[in-house]
Amino acid sequence: AGGGSAPLTVRYTRHGPIISDTYAPLKDAVEPTATPFRQQTALELPEHYAIALRWTALEPGRIISSLLALDQATNFDEFQAALCDWTVPSQNFVYADLRGNIGYQYTGRIPIRASGDGSRPVPGWTDEYEWTSDIPCDQMPSVYNPPAGYIATANHAVVGPAYSYPMPNEWDYGYRGQRIVEMILEKDKLSVEDLQAIHGDDFHAMGPIFVPLLTANEVWMTPNQAVAADLLSGWDYQNRMDSAPAAVFNAFWRHLLLQLFTNMGVPEDYFPDQDRSFAIMETMVGPSGWDCAPWCAGPGTPGIEDRDAFLRLALAEGVMELESLLGKDPGNWTWGALHTATFRNSTLGESGISPIESLLNRGPYEAAGGASIINATGWDYLEGYEVVSLPSERMIVNLANLPESLMVHTTGQSGHAYHPNYADMIDAWRRIEYRPMVWTKDQAEMLAEGALTLTP
Repeated sequence: AGGGSAPLTVRYTRHGPIISDTYAPLKDAVEPTATPFRQQTALELPEHYAIALRWTALEPGRIISSLLALDQATNFDEFQAALCDWTVPSQNFVYADLRGNIGYQYTGRIPIRASGDGSRPVPGWTDEYEWTSDIPCDQMPSVYNPPAGYIATANHAVVGPAYSYPMPNEWDYGYRGQRIVEMILEKDKLSVEDLQAIHGDDFHAMGPIFVPLLTANEVWMTPNQAVAADLLSGWDYQNRMDSAPAAVFNAFWRHLLLQLFTNMGVPEDYFPDQDRSFAIMETMVGPSGWDCAPWCAGPGTPGIEDRDAFLRLALAEGVMELESLLGKDPGNWTWGALHTATFRNSTLGESGISPIESLLNRGPYEAAGGASIINATGWDYLEGYEVVSLPSERMIVNLANLPESLMVHTTGQSGHAYHPNYADMIDAWRRIEYRPMVWTKDQAEMLAEGALTLTP
């Protein structure tokens, strides 16, 4: 502000913006700070090259038209037609109406390529990998009134290998979706309370796989390791805030993954996220057994050559971390004490200036749930246990009586830091509680705390 003009060079190609500065003939090219792409690829590159990014989000779209049409849809056909204009980002849309119909529609512009699937850089100076068209709207995955009587979607794959078109392969592995279906099938008919229980389910899918392996051991090196194993033996596999065994298991899980991928020689930047880690570990401890030899022995695990010893070491390291973070008294170990959420203002709340951050931010708050759990309060095992992603809103819509619908979202309805409604939903959100979803004028007037009159 107040300064002089500054030139900005924007480099753009028919494939999109240039995201590298290795194109030598450009006089104002910046020296690359990362390893040159030439050293990282098997592609035969010309002497001078640049890397461009083609992305559907950088091309013209009609998402505003889609939103307006979606707001006016009165049946599933109109709902689908509105979503044909929804180009980016791809989303899972669910549908229900007052006539008892339910439906699902996958949306987004999905390119069809002459070759390749878009997951790796390809030569842009030929036409071998060009986008030739998009998946037709009427061929996108959808379902209407399925025989099962329910639809469950949690970012897992919605099509299989037999689908007619190439789809992105970055799906969730389905642990949340599978658990949702299990909970739906437990009841003949779902109540509002049942849906609330699904929203708040904290089941850790790796618990039933690894706890029996850990509790089979009867000899531990320290009293707290024995206490930790004993706590796990009675665990219901729920990551509740007040759960001591959940704290033990997640500490074990963190150190198991850190040691495993370190021993395998995986660079930290490429450590799999927890969802992939679930799939990797479930495969390794499958019916065919677990060959520990290739990776149990490593710099941090000298002399470890057997799976059970490797698991014991991960639990021992987890217990040491619990003692360091929460004290040596296991009575103080709870998942919520480790797994906390801090709600940071997206501007000045991340300024690095402590007094300003304290004015705008709220937390830390203890939280239940975890990664690849229905109550998806994700955490990064490389960094620690703090919540890094979360379900920002929950809704239970009662189509038989709309004024009885419920909702909650994080923080509150006001953006003013010291307004009573700035952070008054945080406790309700983390405890899986709800507020009324206001549908009628009478309901709004009854629940209103005040009224604002605008006079010309």
